[in-house]
Amino acid sequence: MPMTAGSKSEAPTGVSPRILLPPLTGVFFDLDGTLVDSLPGINFAIRQAFASCGRIAPKTDVQGLLGPPIDSILRTLAPDVSDVELQDLVRAFRSCYDAEGWQLSVPYPGVPETVRSLKDDGLRLFVVTNKPECATRKILSKLGTIDLFQEALSRDSRSPAFASKAEMLRSLMAGHGLTPGTSLMVGDTWEDFTAAKDAGVRIAIMSYGYGGESLGAAEGVWARLDDFSQLRELCGKEFHA
Repeated sequence: MPMTAGSKSEAPTGVSPRILLPPLTGVFFDLDGTLVDSLPGINFAIRQAFASCGRIAPKTDVQGLLGPPIDSILRTLAPDVSDVELQDLVRAFRSCYDAEGWQLSVPYPGVPETVRSLKDDGLRLFVVTNKPECATRKILSKLGTIDLFQEALSRDSRSPAFASKAEMLRSLMAGHGLTPGTSLMVGDTWEDFTAAKDAGVRIAIMSYGYGGESLGAAEGVWARLDDFSQLRELCGKEFHA
């Protein structure tokens, strides 16, 4: 249901005005399933990876598996492979995705315009994703939004790699002087939900994403949105659900 505009005494649709919170200053975005639909490119690269490794591509619906790192997804799709074979699949996937697959990612409606509007509103914007840094930067550049984010963190943005999205959130907040109480995570999966919870920040779930529908009844979700453009109104509110 679209959000309706209201006065300061009204909460956006899906947000209950029980506790008044300070205004948001920092917004952290997941990438896949939140900013872009990367499923076409991931499906393509998975099929190519299985073919190059001499295996039959799985018929499992990949969409429900998206969110975790690719090695976890491939392990689910091919539970019988050895650790060595799994790494062969991962390398084949990354080779294909980095060359061709990432180009098949498309932004969800309203994403570039809304991100720019949030930036113009004075919010500090970041990306937190499991996608490797190389592909992340390519996709954000293609969207024309890379300069709108103060920083985009991937698991491989440092060595040793980040262990979780929660760790990435805490690292960004510490590095940019942000506090959990004035920060918001925007995502679509249970991993995004638990990362926000662990880091102590509010969470807005995009229902159109890869796991957004399953999070419909999750306790602790600050807002559930059907359209990315609804974020601008939401980020101007100070209500907590």
